[in-house]
Amino acid sequence: MHTNASQQHPGPDTMTRARALQQRTGLIDLHLDTLIQTHLFRYDPLRRHRPGVHGQPLFWHADLPRLEAAHYAGACLGIHGWPFESPARVRSAHRQIDLLDRWCAATPDRVVRWRPGEAWPDDGRIVLTFGIEGAHILGGQQRHIDALAERGMAYLTLAHFSRNRAVSPGMGRGANETEGLSPWGRDLIAILNERGVVVDVAHVNQRGAREACAASTRPVFATHTGSQRLHAHPRLLHPDTQQAVADTGGVIGVILAPQFLTGDRRADSRCVADHIEDIAENVGVHHVAIGTDLDGWLPAIPSDMRDCTDTVLVTAHLLHRGWTEHDVALVLRHNAVRVLTDTP
Repeated sequence: MHTNASQQHPGPDTMTRARALQQRTGLIDLHLDTLIQTHLFRYDPLRRHRPGVHGQPLFWHADLPRLEAAHYAGACLGIHGWPFESPARVRSAHRQIDLLDRWCAATPDRVVRWRPGEAWPDDGRIVLTFGIEGAHILGGQQRHIDALAERGMAYLTLAHFSRNRAVSPGMGRGANETEGLSPWGRDLIAILNERGVVVDVAHVNQRGAREACAASTRPVFATHTGSQRLHAHPRLLHPDTQQAVADTGGVIGVILAPQFLTGDRRADSRCVADHIEDIAENVGVHHVAIGTDLDGWLPAIPSDMRDCTDTVLVTAHLLHRGWTEHDVALVLRHNAVRVLTDTP
């Protein structure tokens, strides 16, 4: 799908179409990190904050009013812990889930909490759920998996910038491309499959990601990444790894991180559309979505974006390049919902 249009910017008519499509379809973000700002800095997700600068680094990207303005239909919120095993990690995770529950309780007319096994809500409210970022948080104990699943864990990202008992990352402490999925990691995936929790291979090295896909009996996520066919970065997926995710019926979310996607932190939102197109060309349009990683301490977001309200630029780029509204809607919403609701 790469054409001369990929080097151009959408005009006013295309932007109008994009806004209408995103309003009608809704965007489901596979990875949004706003909760960590609330946990660490008491950031108020219910109050509208002024956007930062274009390319805004680190955070200040999202809150409930701006998610509504961006026509979000849902978001998977990241739950984090410092990259070392400790009983404090899982306690911190539960405190972050408490914050999510309070957010939902404070605005029940605007957001709704979703848990695996439930029908996907479609009543106009923003659907919120969570993913745990890194198996190190579990401390190797099934009771922690069970407790987090009981609280509605939608997915578990197997690694997060550090090596753990299950896998090694492609980037970060203990990163390497020689170690694959450990025996404990295989047992973990079996438990997640049984509990209806999606396995997420974002951050995992290529060998570990492919072995995790082979071990899983259910569709797999790579929630916030991109394509190594366009830029050889360890946070992105090799074409064979993309195929492994697709072979499970899974979905790859494209991150809003130009430094990872291009090597240039000044690149604009065209690079996000480039990676969506490339993954669609490699493994099919039913296996690509958006996982922004906004508020995730990125070095920068695309240079023509300030916050979540600018995600419509990605929608506009795809329409401008000749994508049908049906296929754009798959990327915005339907692919993500299909995997999230594929439970035992």
